[in-house]
Order: sequence, then structure tokens, then C-alpha cells
Amino acid sequence: MKKPASTGWLDVSALLVNGWAGKAYLARRETVVMLRLHALAATSATSGGVITLPTGFRPVSIGSSTERPLLHTTAPAIRRAYFAGATLTVSAYQAADQLYGDIRFDTADAWPSSYPEVSV
Repeated sequence: MKKPASTGWLDVSALLVNGWAGKAYLARRETVVMLRLHALAATSATSGGVITLPTGFRPVSIGSSTERPLLHTTAPAIRRAYFAGATLTVSAYQAADQLYGDIRFDTADAWPSSYPEVSV
């Protein structure tokens, strides 16, 4: 069975953890994964861990280094983020933060046998 070229955008907002709320979308095309965060609210966040990506969508780790994206807020500020394994973590977030960002990274994961949540 041949794998599709792309998953299309998947709504993975249900995978948000630690009190984070908002919208998260995930897509994979060949070995490139895109994560889109929209109006990610830290109001009830209990830690910086935002979302744990499912198998098939996890970033490649090169030594101890992984992607380190920047997320922007509705105020003139940015927040640094990083992947700790499969979990995206935001550094030095504030409860009033509402974050936005598109993160693109490579994966070495096998093509997923099923997709999380529902397609958009």
C-alpha cells in the first residue's frame, strides 16, 4: 500500500496538555511536519509543556539539539520554545500570553498508520 503524499491539516487541539488552551493543527508532507498554533492561551497553564506530538509527527533530534521555534504574542513580545523529545515546551511564558506560530521541522518517523483527531 502506497502512503499518501500528505496528511492534510489535522486538528490536534485535543492533544494540548497542562492547562494550555487554543487551537493546534498538524500536517505532514513526506518527511516535513508543520505545526500551527493559534490563540494558544496560557491562562490555566501549569507548566511550559504545551503539546506532545504523536508517533509519525515527531521532530528529528540531532544530538541534544532539536528545533527551537519562536512564538509571537498579541503584545509586542515573543516567547522561545523547544522540543523536549516529542513535547513542545514554551520558556518563560506568562499567564496573559496568547501565542501564535507556525513551526516546520523534519521527522524520521515512519508514516503514521492512523491520524490523530479529525481533519480540517
